Amino acid sequence: MKKAGIGLCAALALAACAGDEVLLRPLPAAGEPSTEVTVIRPRALVQAEFPFYIVVADQPVFDLRSGENTRFRITSGRQTLTIRCLGGSAAKPLETRVEHDFPPGGKAHFIVEPRFECADLAAVSAQAAAAALMTTRYRQIGTVNPMAQATGDAPAVFSSGPAPPLPVLASPPAQVSAATAAWIDAFNSRDAARIASLYDAEAVLRDLSGQRIAAGPGAIAAYFRSVKAPATASLGEQEVRVFGDTAVVSGASTLGRHHFVYRARDGKWLIVDQNISVAK
Repeated sequence: MKKAGIGLCAALALAACAGDEVLLRPLPAAGEPSTEVTVIRPRALVQAEFPFYIVVADQPVFDLRSGENTRFRITSGRQTLTIRCLGGSAAKPLETRVEHDFPPGGKAHFIVEPRFECADLAAVSAQAAAAALMTTRYRQIGTVNPMAQATGDAPAVFSSGPAPPLPVLASPPAQVSAATAAWIDAFNSRDAARIASLYDAEAVLRDLSGQRIAAGPGAIAAYFRSVKAPATASLGEQEVRVFGDTAVVSGASTLGRHHFVYRARDGKWLIVDQNISVAK
């Protein structure tokens, strides 16, 4: 059976094109074995007024708005995920393409975020996705966003079967644990900007003696650009304590011992103070 490629089409069009009609189609049926795919668009001010159109087998099937997430099934195997930005030349739109192996009977999670020229698409772990799901709302494939319906951006209405169960809201300790797992994922990505995005604007990074290493996301990003570290890091045992909008995590990883202090800001747990052992 031939497996069709999949595109995620981010309609970051110019304002003059915002009224163009986009004819949505029903989601193509997935062959077996199949994989459950979760696509998350975190809240952001950048391009917030424009939808991202999820394209499956070259057909737009869904508009994903800022602060939304959705889930659907596709045929398992090697697939190409694409973010296509329609604001550029119609003959050759800007694209970001990612090759991914979708595990039979498994799950895959992706975060889509707009950028100046196009958008980024990144595969993330289930733990990292859990943190992003806490701050976005679920909308079923095949349902019309009232805002999109009012503006004419999503004229088609169709059914693609019952919605999967909504994710159970995690308790604050589980959210904090997910935030720590997201830090490990970011550290393993070697993307200093991604790591720094997990810190509060007033965050302080310290070594295990308590001596200040860096303060503020910019300095923290510069520090992690200079760090020599093992190929990957993983978490060991953790102790999580939550006190209202503040949380403390003490534990270990393959990097050594660590101590995180988090503060909840706008529904997201951000690091405000951290002691960690990472070799320079």
